[in-house]
Amino acid sequence: MNKKIKNLKWLAEADLTKIILASVAMVGFVTLAAAVPGILQIIGYYQKNRKRYLQAKYVNQRLNKLIKNGLIEIINNAGEKKLSLTTKGENELEKSRLLAELENKKWDKKWRVVVFDILEKRRKARGQLRLELVELGFKKMQNSVWITPYDCGDYIYLLKTDLRLGPSVIFFEVTKIENEKYWCQKFNLGL
Repeated sequence: MNKKIKNLKWLAEADLTKIILASVAMVGFVTLAAAVPGILQIIGYYQKNRKRYLQAKYVNQRLNKLIKNGLIEIINNAGEKKLSLTTKGENELEKSRLLAELENKKWDKKWRVVVFDILEKRRKARGQLRLELVELGFKKMQNSVWITPYDCGDYIYLLKTDLRLGPSVIFFEVTKIENEKYWCQKFNLGL
């Protein structure tokens, strides 16, 4: 198991939700009885200074919340309860991994732009998209036009799928934008 744990270095700064999702994903099906001790082992391996996470009660509470939110499911197999990631959980874990990768990327002199036109009846999805863009470090150019200097295409495509936005959201890369000096200052980039 240690080989698998070492491949998840991005978990060092992750919150407990991501650690639980990664733990369940690593093993595939985790028996409910073994889940908390296994998760505590991974937390101990990566996050030695976060002692509050080492409390089994806290891990159990978060695990129950993930089950309630549909990220993890309980499967009965021959009288034994096992945990498994749902598709929603897999998407959430992949988004976390991609976000962690973005933090270490350097600017490649290209701008990434997201443009969207989402109907009012999909207001909740539109709000979620905006929140995700802010979390990714995008800056708003106009109400439905957002920009970032970092390569996040994989994350945006995953987000479009997750929120079922399809053609309502367009992502593209450009090499030149108007007022580039202004945007470089907004993102603390050197020209």
